[in-house]
Amino acid sequence: MVSKRDGEGATAVATPWEPTGTAGAAGTATRTRAADHVFVQLAGAILRGQLASGQPLPPERDLATRFDISRVLVREAIHRLKDLGLVRVKQGGQTIVLDPDDATDPRVMALALELAPPDGTAARDLLERHLAHAVTLLELAEHRMVLGEVTALEALVAGYAKKPEGGPGFAAEYWTIVARSTRNKILHRETRWWMSVATSATLERALVPFDHAQTLALYEQTTARLRRRDGASAFFLEAVRPALHAAR
Repeated sequence: MVSKRDGEGATAVATPWEPTGTAGAAGTATRTRAADHVFVQLAGAILRGQLASGQPLPPERDLATRFDISRVLVREAIHRLKDLGLVRVKQGGQTIVLDPDDATDPRVMALALELAPPDGTAARDLLERHLAHAVTLLELAEHRMVLGEVTALEALVAGYAKKPEGGPGFAAEYWTIVARSTRNKILHRETRWWMSVATSATLERALVPFDHAQTLALYEQTTARLRRRDGASAFFLEAVRPALHAAR
C-alpha cells in the first residue's frame, strides 16, 4: 500500500461525496494505480455534480488521509484534473472546481461517458448527438462515396444479419466507413474518436437503440439508398424520429 506521509493529519474532512474503496486495496497498489484511484473519484464527483462548480476541493492533507496515500499522489491527481480543465489551482494552493460543461478537452467527454450518472441523461444526449451526426454523414457520403465503399457497407450489413450480438461493433465500423466516404477529414477523425470510446455501455445503447430486426432493416434500407443515391439521409432521419421523440 502507498501510505501517507508520517505526521499528516489523521482526520478526514467531510465532503458531499463518498469515495469508493481505497487506493491501496489488498496492499498491491502501485503509485500509478493509487493516483488513478484518487483522480477517478474526484473527476467522477465533479462530473456528477457532487463537487459543484466554484466549490473548493478538500485540502491535500485531508484527501491524503481519506485515501490513505501520500500528498504527492494527491497532488498528481489534482494536476491531471487541472490539465483537463476540471479544476483551477489558485495562488496559495486552494483548488477550485470548474464547470465540466465548459471543459474543451475531448478527454473530458470520454471520461464523462465512463463515469456518467445512472439517470439516463447521458444515454439520451448521446443518442441525439449520434443520430444528428449520422444524418450529416449520410448527406455528404451519398454524393461522394465510391462503389467499393458501398460494397463494403453491404458486406458489413450482411455479416451483422448473421451475428446480431455484434451490434455496437457493427455500428462503429459502419459509421467509420460512411465518415471516410464523406471525404471530410474533420468528420472522419471526429467519428473515429467517438467510436473509439464505444466500449462504454452508455454509448453502445446510443449506437444501437433498436432491437436486432429493426436495426438490420434500418441499415439495409439506408445502404440500399446510398447505392441508388436516393435520399439516404432523409430516410434515416424519418426512420429514427420515433427514437428521438422517445428519448425526450
